[in-house]
Amino acid sequence: TDFGIPASVGGGYEVIATLLYNQMLGGIPDFNRGAVIAMILLIPSIGSICILQLLERFNIRYTRISQADLRKNPLRDTGWGVSSTVISVAILSIFAVIFVVPLVQNWPYQTQFTLAHVQAVFADSELQTVYLHSLGMALCTAFFGTLLAYGAALITARSTLPKWRKQSVDSIALVTNTIPGMVLGVAYLFLFSGSGLQNTLLLMILCNIVHYFSTPYLMMKNSLSKMNAGWETTAMLMGDSWPKTILRVVTPNAASSLI
Repeated sequence: TDFGIPASVGGGYEVIATLLYNQMLGGIPDFNRGAVIAMILLIPSIGSICILQLLERFNIRYTRISQADLRKNPLRDTGWGVSSTVISVAILSIFAVIFVVPLVQNWPYQTQFTLAHVQAVFADSELQTVYLHSLGMALCTAFFGTLLAYGAALITARSTLPKWRKQSVDSIALVTNTIPGMVLGVAYLFLFSGSGLQNTLLLMILCNIVHYFSTPYLMMKNSLSKMNAGWETTAMLMGDSWPKTILRVVTPNAASSLI
């Protein structure tokens, strides 16, 4: 669903994501045809939503927390340790190329060490501004996105709201989880064109929050769902309100997931 990877490694082997990219951002954009391709890309999301709804039935809530003691087994531990190390090295070696290529003259033809490329990039006067924009967008997305994901997870996992309201939040999360980034970009292009949000950093932050919302939401929801369901009831019997219980009891227990 991402045009960048097939365009980089596939060459002329076209997939539906690259077709969408060419229709929307090519020399002569065809928005009508691009919108149809975007709709086709939404079809797999229906299957993903069904699978996630099915997996939800197997969620486990813990009423008592206990530390599990693993029995020592040198053969098992060594075997899994070696296999995990091999997989980790294989994954990291792919990213290692990114750090090697900038430090050679002309990859892959002249592999002599040089810092010329690094110096050229940092000599760019606009780099600092671009970097600050990126950093600002990342921090705002992380802060507001975390608050939104945590609030939504509290509604679905720890509140007494009607079931249909909780399912509405769940559906929104599952839809955003399966919508390809290009399709989301196309939708935003049509919706916000000519509005006050067009060409603003705020719109980019909003787009990022929507695009990445489902992963932290599902993680937070699963974390909250596994906590004891009786905390709010116990707090209510002791005269505490729901917001106070969330702040005093639930949030400290969810701190690791929030971080």
